[in-house]
Amino acid sequence: MRASSQNIEWTIELSKAFATDSGRQVRLQEVGAPSMNLADTEMPEFAARTVEAALSSPGLCGITWWCSHDVSRSLGDYKDLEYSLGLLDVDNAVKPLGRRFAELVADARGSARDRVLARTVGVVVEVDDHDLPIARADLAPGGVVFERWHELRRQGEPVTVVTSRTAADPASLAKRGITDVHAVPSAGSAR
Repeated sequence: MRASSQNIEWTIELSKAFATDSGRQVRLQEVGAPSMNLADTEMPEFAARTVEAALSSPGLCGITWWCSHDVSRSLGDYKDLEYSLGLLDVDNAVKPLGRRFAELVADARGSARDRVLARTVGVVVEVDDHDLPIARADLAPGGVVFERWHELRRQGEPVTVVTSRTAADPASLAKRGITDVHAVPSAGSAR
């Protein structure tokens, strides 16, 4: 479960690499897990780890859970995973997940700024002249950027993601507070 909640952090930090405004806020949307992946008893802990991971990213302005309500099974044209994503069940009763999420939101309102991790280490995504990744596979599980970011984060490093253009610009790095850059050989650079 730790790896999947850390993935939330990765997603937020990756989005910042491609923001044209380094101060742009990020909203984490449609986060959650279906009951086919986690038991109902695991959901509250998953929510806690997810929110904790998200709150560590600077510039986070909000979190939207996947769905407010579970989808009724009478609507038979959804994929199975779609029926159990809500904070409330189909009868409008708050699920244990929903109670835990409400507690996390209340707690975050008072202390969210205290949880932010100053991201001083940047893993570099190689981009082309249009600021597009040279190899998108580098950003997926198993890709060199993805794996390096996760390795550094597991080691407790305050890591983010930067494009190669940002990495080459000391003023841009300073604006984001990045003092250490990790370049990794892109799978696409062999072309």
